[in-house]
Amino acid sequence: MSQLILPVIIIIPIVSSFILAFVKKTNVKLIRDIGLYTCLVVFFFSAILWVQFDSFVFKFQFLTKIILLNFLNVNFFIGVDGVSLLFIVLTTLIFPICILFSWNNINFFLKNTLYYFY
Repeated sequence: MSQLILPVIIIIPIVSSFILAFVKKTNVKLIRDIGLYTCLVVFFFSAILWVQFDSFVFKFQFLTKIILLNFLNVNFFIGVDGVSLLFIVLTTLIFPICILFSWNNINFFLKNTLYYFY
């Protein structure tokens, strides 16, 4: 499970963006709910990442290697060290806060604004 946390943190906002693409821009409540819940789920997974991180290991953790095109040797390889973990947690914490603070203030181009968050 710990190997899949980083790809899940990356994939959830992408899937949410595709879902937002099919929501009408007049349905403001659904757009806001999708944006907020997506950011909260991603923050939940980053909190799991924070809890499972071993600070006494001085190498990359949560390494994930996905082979995309084997015949061209194209791979997706991702991992986290201590500094990047802090940036991930801070970013995923700030996004829901920003959405909550702008909940009633952004009325125009709401879908575009949430696309920028992802």
